[in-house]
Amino acid sequence: MHQEIDNAYGVTLQRYRLGEALAHLGELERAAELLERARDEFAADGRTRLTGRAEFALGGVYARLGRGEEAGARYRAALEGTRAVRGVRDEARVLDALAELAASLGEEREAEEHRTAARELWERLGLAGAGSDR
Repeated sequence: MHQEIDNAYGVTLQRYRLGEALAHLGELERAAELLERARDEFAADGRTRLTGRAEFALGGVYARLGRGEEAGARYRAALEGTRAVRGVRDEARVLDALAELAASLGEEREAEEHRTAARELWERLGLAGAGSDR
């Protein structure tokens, strides 16, 4: 439908959502392709918040694929984007994901730094005890 009415933003948004859905279903390679493309299109459009969210989703897919270095790079890019738009909830989610990734790689000191930073943000939002599922 979005293609038919020449709505490029709508097409990109649906691509992003389909990538998230495929990731949820475990179709990680296809999810990565769609999320990479959506991320690039959001960035080209100057949509910082959505670029960050696509980076976050892509980081999760890479982590599940066992591509820890790439996951970390995507999460760090997402963190930069969330801070640029002052998306505190998104920032806390990214920090939780970075903590989980660092812990899975045996980097417990880094994991604890991220956990502490995320916890402070969740508390500031009045969501003490919240995690990356929020």
